[in-house]
Order: sequence, then C-alpha cells, then structure tokens
Amino acid sequence: MSDELVRFLKGMVKEEEEIVRSVESAVGDLKNFAVRSVLRGISYDSLKHAEMYRSAGELL
Repeated sequence: MSDELVRFLKGMVKEEEEIVRSVESAVGDLKNFAVRSVLRGISYDSLKHAEMYRSAGELL
C-alpha cells in the first residue's frame, strides 16, 4: 500500500509540474491581463499542490 501511494504522489507531482510548465509557456503571449492573471493563479496553485504531494511522500 505504501509503495503504491508513494508512486501515486510522485505521479501527481509530475502532473502538477506539467500544468505549471504548460501555463507558463502559454501566458507569455497573452495580452489580456485578466486572463493572464487567472492562468498564473492556477499555475501558482499547481505549484502549491506539487509541494503538498511532495511533502506527503516524504512523510511516508
């Protein structure tokens, strides 16, 4: 169970980091401040999620 959970958490870290990379590459060309800000907010949330998953994995 623990190994499976660690694999799951590592996978989630990778997924969240991919979201961050994707958003960061997309927002550079956006002119609309509101849309750019919302997407950056999503990106920041994904960074936090990745850190939470990483921390949970370290506790196991």
